[in-house]
Amino acid sequence: MTFNPDGDPSGPTDGFPGSLFITGHDRMPYGELPNGSQFTEISIPVPVKSNNLSDLPQAAFLQSFHDAAQGLFSSLDEIPRIGIQYLNKTATGPKIHIAWGQHFQDDPSTQIPSHAWIDPYLSAPNPQGTWYIGNQSLYSVNGYMFEIPASWADVYASGRYLATGRFRDGGWSGKGPALFAYCPWIDESGTPAPSGAHLEETVLLLYESSLNTDDVVERSLNGYQHADEWEGGAWITTTTGKSAVLFAGTKGTGEKYWYGYLNPTNPEYPCVDTEFVEQFIVCRQADGTPCPEEDLTGCEGHSDYRGW
Repeated sequence: MTFNPDGDPSGPTDGFPGSLFITGHDRMPYGELPNGSQFTEISIPVPVKSNNLSDLPQAAFLQSFHDAAQGLFSSLDEIPRIGIQYLNKTATGPKIHIAWGQHFQDDPSTQIPSHAWIDPYLSAPNPQGTWYIGNQSLYSVNGYMFEIPASWADVYASGRYLATGRFRDGGWSGKGPALFAYCPWIDESGTPAPSGAHLEETVLLLYESSLNTDDVVERSLNGYQHADEWEGGAWITTTTGKSAVLFAGTKGTGEKYWYGYLNPTNPEYPCVDTEFVEQFIVCRQADGTPCPEEDLTGCEGHSDYRGW
């Protein structure tokens, strides 16, 4: 989802200008839904407080769903990870910048460039790209995007106005949210970088990947747990000029966390997937140390939804 301040110019003068670009139902693998994750534009209705559902206004479609990426990421359909950002710069004009990945990206067919842009006219999107973010891991770059204020980016990020990153559960992206600044055009005329290029990036935030170490305390976000999920970010600026980067997600806070299932007896008790006990540390205590042996026996009656 991304806000378009230039959108819905003929809409009502209600204090909620602009529009939202969003993506629809995720693609699904094995031919089940290969053309999912399409783009659309919707209006922003006036918020209403009511206990009656029928009182609540509905957004309206300003542009219908379109396969606007037009095949750029056709091999990525297994739990897609997508970030989009509307950005209107003098050099390029209005564009929707895209980051695209999926849950597992180890197979050679998924080791493809992660970023692109399209025009906001979804019936004629003119996609450009695709590009890599430097030589960074794909698990670290393709989950969320937002704009960096020019006043900051010009001083500290070499004029790179787009922030992109990802947190991949289990710490594969780094044991905390990752963030990079980049710019996909190469001159003042807004010429896109050549397809397949490795764009120069400014590293803003990057923790050690769990793929490199079993230590979950050093070079990690304070209080990090593998069960953390960071799904979005934004650069927030107040009316007084103060600013901060905000990440949104869920934070693991349990005394123990594990790879496996929700324990139907008590969600505080581990229910590990015993298939992986000999492959990696499947259960940890809050301080990062492994759980005792009695926590590694699994449980009965759990659902089939597995994860950290």
